[in-house]
Amino acid sequence: MVAKLYLNQNFKPSQQNSFVETQSQKEHKPTNQLKINRLLLLMQSVFQQLFALNEHAIQSDVKQDQLQQYMMQLINTTKHIDLKSNNYFNRLTHQIMHHDDKLDDLSSLTKQIIKEENQINNQLETLMAMQNEAINKINGVDLQLNKSSQLQIEMDEHIKEIEDLQRIFLDEQEQVNDTIKTYYNQVIEHMNKMIESNQTSQIYLLQKLNPGTPLTTVTVNGDSISVRLFVHMNHDTNLVTFVDAERQLLIADARDINAIQLKAVS
Repeated sequence: MVAKLYLNQNFKPSQQNSFVETQSQKEHKPTNQLKINRLLLLMQSVFQQLFALNEHAIQSDVKQDQLQQYMMQLINTTKHIDLKSNNYFNRLTHQIMHHDDKLDDLSSLTKQIIKEENQINNQLETLMAMQNEAINKINGVDLQLNKSSQLQIEMDEHIKEIEDLQRIFLDEQEQVNDTIKTYYNQVIEHMNKMIESNQTSQIYLLQKLNPGTPLTTVTVNGDSISVRLFVHMNHDTNLVTFVDAERQLLIADARDINAIQLKAVS
C-alpha cells in the first residue's frame, strides 16, 4: 500500500513524503516499535515539509523584499513624476495666467479696435453722404454748365453781331467824321473869309466863339501874332483873352483885332 501526505499544494513532489507498507509488515501485527517508526517517519516527513515551507517562506521574503524595493522605486518614481507634474502644472498655470492677461489685453485692444472701427464706419457714412451731396451738386453744376454753354453760344452770337454792328458803326463814324471835318473846314474857311472882308463881324464872331477854340494866328492892329487857343471875351470891356504860342495869356481889344485864323481839324 502506498500513501502520500500533502501539507501544501504549492510544495514540489520531491518535497512530499511517501511510504510503502511491505508484506512483512502486513503479516505482523503492529507493535510499539512499528508505531514508533511510523511516528518517526511521519515526524521526518513533517520536518521535511517544514523545511520546504521555511525555504518557500525565505524565497517569498526575498520576493517580498524585491517587491518592496520595486514598490519603493515605483513610489519614488511616482513622487518624481508628481513633482515634475506639479512643476509642469505650475508652469502651465503660470502660462495660462499669462495668456489670460494677454487675452484680457487683447480683449481690451479688440474693444478699442471695434470702437475705432465704428467711428471709422460713422465717418465713412458721413463721407458717403457728403459724396452723394457733392455728386448731386456736380450734377446740378453740370446742368448749369450745359445751360451756361448754351448761353455762351448765344452770347458769342450776340457778341459777333455787336462786333459787326461796331464795325459798321466805326465805318459810318469814320465817314461822318470825314464829313464833319470837311464841313468844319469849309465853315472855318468861310468864316475866315468873312472876317477878312468884314471888320464889324469880328466882334460878333469873337462873341460867338467857345472858350478853348483852337486858333493859329490873330492880327492886332496889322501885326500877326501866333496863338493857340481862344479863352474868353468880356462883353462889357470888349477885351479878348488868348493863349499864345508860348502858353502865355495874350489880351487885346476886340476893336483892335483885324482878323483871327481858326485852326483846321486834322
